[in-house]
Amino acid sequence: MLHDAVMTILSMPATGLGADGGSTGSGGSGGELLGPLGQLGGSLILYVLTAIANWPIYAKAGYAGWTAFVPILNIYLLLKIVKFHGAMVLLYLIPLVNIVLALIVALRLGRIFGRSTVFSVFLLWLLAPIGQFIVGYGRSQHHEGVVADWP
Repeated sequence: MLHDAVMTILSMPATGLGADGGSTGSGGSGGELLGPLGQLGGSLILYVLTAIANWPIYAKAGYAGWTAFVPILNIYLLLKIVKFHGAMVLLYLIPLVNIVLALIVALRLGRIFGRSTVFSVFLLWLLAPIGQFIVGYGRSQHHEGVVADWP
């Protein structure tokens, strides 16, 4: 009986992309649209979670928390919190430079909120939303006078 089931599966016509890029299957399940919509939905969920995590960070630094939801303004204010010039937001548009800048901002943000370098690298840079939740909703206090020498 198992042999018959395997032979039935193996004898089914293959579905996938044909030579012209169209689907050779007759199913039309709508899976082509689910991929981009899933990515969009996942990105939107991550953006909202990050904004919720940043809300108390901005509030602790003396800014309105709702600004965490405004796309460019949130990065501008994050740069102001870590005592960088606001025009540095343009550096986030340059590939590879944005990665280095994000690391530097994470290190400075961790230092301003009294966190270690290891915490900053792993939880404010690599796993940013998790670290932002810890800093924002935890006991971390914003130290206004702290200015990082490096970075």
